[in-house]
Amino acid sequence: MKSKGAIKLFAIALTVVCLFQLSFTWFTYRAEQAAKEFANGDVVKERAYLDSIAREPLVNLGFKKFTYLECKERELNLGLDLQGGMNVTLEVSIGDLIKSLSNNNTDATFNKAIDVTNEKIKTSQKDYVTLFGETYAELAPEGKLAAVFANQTNKEKVKPSSTNAEVISYIREEANQAIDRSFQILRARIDKFGVTQPNIQKLEGSGRILVELPGVDNPVRVRKLLQGSAKLEFYETFTNPEAFKYLSDANTVLAKANGSGSASTEVDSNSTDTTQKSSALAGLSSSKKSSDTTASAGADSTQKKIENFTKENPLFAVLRPNADEKGMLAERGSICGMSSIRDTAKVNALLDRAEVRNSLPNNIKFLWESKAIGDNGDVVMLHAVKTSMNGGAQLEGDKVIDARRDIGQNGEIEVSMSMNADGARIWKNLTKANIGRSIAIVLDDLVYSSPNVQNEIPNGRSSINGNFTSEEAGDLANILKAGKLPAPTRIVEEAVVGPTLGAESINQGLWSMVIATIVILIFMVVYYGNSGYIADIAVLANVFFIIGVLASLGAALTLPGIAGIVLTIGMAVDANVLINERIKEELAHNSRSLKNAVADGYAHAASSIIDANLTTLLAGFVLYSFGTGPVQGFAITLIIGILSSMFTAVLLSRVITEWQLEKGKIINYVTGFSKGLFQNLNYNFVGNRSKFYIFSSVLILAGLISIFTKGFTLGVDFKGGWTYVVEFDKSVGQNEIREKLTAPFGNAPEVKTYGSDTKYKITTTYLINETGANTSEIVESKLNEGLTALGVTSKILSSAKVGPTIANDIKVASFWAAIIALLGIGLYVLIRFRKWQYALGAIIALAHDVLMMLGLYSIFDGILPFPMEVDQNFIAAILTIIGFSINDTVVVFDRIRENLAENKTEKQGIVINNALNITLSRTIITSLTVFMVAVVLFIFGGEVIKGFTFALLVGILFGTYSSIAIATPIVIDFDKKNKAE
Repeated sequence: MKSKGAIKLFAIALTVVCLFQLSFTWFTYRAEQAAKEFANGDVVKERAYLDSIAREPLVNLGFKKFTYLECKERELNLGLDLQGGMNVTLEVSIGDLIKSLSNNNTDATFNKAIDVTNEKIKTSQKDYVTLFGETYAELAPEGKLAAVFANQTNKEKVKPSSTNAEVISYIREEANQAIDRSFQILRARIDKFGVTQPNIQKLEGSGRILVELPGVDNPVRVRKLLQGSAKLEFYETFTNPEAFKYLSDANTVLAKANGSGSASTEVDSNSTDTTQKSSALAGLSSSKKSSDTTASAGADSTQKKIENFTKENPLFAVLRPNADEKGMLAERGSICGMSSIRDTAKVNALLDRAEVRNSLPNNIKFLWESKAIGDNGDVVMLHAVKTSMNGGAQLEGDKVIDARRDIGQNGEIEVSMSMNADGARIWKNLTKANIGRSIAIVLDDLVYSSPNVQNEIPNGRSSINGNFTSEEAGDLANILKAGKLPAPTRIVEEAVVGPTLGAESINQGLWSMVIATIVILIFMVVYYGNSGYIADIAVLANVFFIIGVLASLGAALTLPGIAGIVLTIGMAVDANVLINERIKEELAHNSRSLKNAVADGYAHAASSIIDANLTTLLAGFVLYSFGTGPVQGFAITLIIGILSSMFTAVLLSRVITEWQLEKGKIINYVTGFSKGLFQNLNYNFVGNRSKFYIFSSVLILAGLISIFTKGFTLGVDFKGGWTYVVEFDKSVGQNEIREKLTAPFGNAPEVKTYGSDTKYKITTTYLINETGANTSEIVESKLNEGLTALGVTSKILSSAKVGPTIANDIKVASFWAAIIALLGIGLYVLIRFRKWQYALGAIIALAHDVLMMLGLYSIFDGILPFPMEVDQNFIAAILTIIGFSINDTVVVFDRIRENLAENKTEKQGIVINNALNITLSRTIITSLTVFMVAVVLFIFGGEVIKGFTFALLVGILFGTYSSIAIATPIVIDFDKKNKAE
């Protein structure tokens, strides 16, 4: 063999690089173990210890020293599913940005175009700006966008004469810049968040931003950090009595619209007498008292009074004015009412009605307070603020140049702010004009504080005090310093994995990898003798190189990634099996010397190995391109594993084999167990192909019937929704959980066991279309409400959210991934074998395998005791099997081509049949090794990948079958020259 020296040198160099990269993982592990021992369970103390050594040299290599932080940056990253943490996909709200660019233009057609675009984007693959342009053109064919967007702010870019195309181009440019600015601002916020190894990246072409935060255990804090646009504003306010007059007028307007006549709270609109207003509140007070008493007059009578009051007072039925028990209005402050959190949407809708807006002054705006109060924390205050002439605030946050966490005069934690000269001037005039009144400090349309101005403030200093914790104040100061987002960001996909589930995943993943490796190592020795030891060395080297390369690239090792390593172990053995079987064949039929048989065996097997691995590699690249998150982790591992196995199996194992031969060692390729197996086979595959067609047709038909009648259980990836993995302290019934959660969610959620009767996976679509910043907390509170009703202790181990837009994108991407993989592999086979019949046979066989997997998945869904959802992991299984199946098919095709070239005079049907029988042993053994590791994954890999591995098991069985019984017969039936008589 030529170039042995180069191969040895490359192997040594790769080993050194992998050892170097993996050493950082060992050093950080030792440092963190020392921190744990020092802290003795105290998390704060542990962090303090690691902070103290963060910049101290941890490793001294002589030529360079590495600190703990530098080692941490270079260690093998664990995915969030293994170490716990939070993965978030954010989408910049281009609709809100477009409204902002138009100065919130009130044009009816423009606003309708925004609303319609917001619905279209959920099921479209076009970008938002393109959809908006098309929608506006549909609604107003003769409409001019310049009339909407030409204003003082953008007068240099949009002129009254600008065409719609020019305006759309301007919007697109602003949208791209907004995404870039949002990315930079979010990066600045995350850098100050204090998370080790955060990852933030733009998802090109989608306008989305991916954020991964390992180890975080406070999702609420992260959501606030990422979704807050940091739009800081300072408003003048209305006093409570002033605001009540307008709310009372709105209440009257709504009552009249309901056809109930005058409301019981109607007062003289010209009166400012508090006594008169308090008497007007008597209806509210008496209604409350009557609702609290049911015994004397009976429940029906009380309910009737409540219904009448609600009809006569539509607004005050859901918004209680800021008054005491006697109905006396509070004189000072901007708080004008209070409402339960669940009724805030109703209040907003009532105040947004056209007739109400027309009855209110143009300069009044109602904003909710940032924090809820009450015994259950479910009541929020409503403030009345005054807008400026342009509809905005009197002072905005762009004048703030610094913000920091501080302690106020009363000892409370607050956020202190400093303004620039222009801001200080405006702030001085604003405070001077409002002595004795409140000024509302508003962040992202929520009132954080509304202090009463005692005197003029000339130095441009201000503070926000909102009952903050130290952590909250620090986060808010960081957000303000990082700057305001150009448009709101919304979480469209989210996954939270708790540390308990992460530790469990690590344990399951490692055990599955260790057991699979042991099984394969033993099998190779039992089946091939001492040549199996060489294959085992190649397999172990392959695993080592995969992990080392992952560390070198900075890629994260996920649970699906571990599954990829385990599968690669099986596939790596495939190459060794092909080589060993070919060497056995050379020894048996050609009476060659062992050395020559080894050389010819490697030479003849090389083309099949390369063809087979390249097709699998193609499937891996497609999977990486179209997958997201953990699926990409699986694809990266698969790609690295395939490349590594080609080196270890074809080159490294040959160097070891020839080194052993040069030392005079005898290498065995059979054992007492394997001798005679698969010898002298002569099954008529070609003649019985019609039976194979019938068998496959029956199974596929049964599967299609199930698909079209029963369908699939779609995972949250494909349908959108919220998924929670919940663990209980004792056994709970599935139906009981569903029943208790139906009332809070409004409809029955999907509840499935997750490994045991104390662990369940709960999926709901409740509020999935809502885009509010606190939607996640609302859904989780409803979940906890239902779980509490069960009367057992429960713990949420992980959660995930997939919005409808993301779900549609994943479905479309999955479809194209499968199509591109099939066509790409078909094209490769066409180029490699130069006959369209081979390409057609390969594509039909692969389509056969996919239909088999889909059909059986549908048939057994709900029958087998584990989740069988069609999600990204299932698509990953399909693409993996496409790669595996074509692997076997190409090996068979390769042998058929070789035999046809060597036996031109013999009947081609007989030649093909012989080729199938000759390759049967390697087909079965290669499939058996992969099947064994898939069984190990299925048993030990955990619930997260159980459905994935079941799909793999089905795919391996039918992929092996189709490579012999479907692909080759298709070639025969479509190639008249090869037609068997």
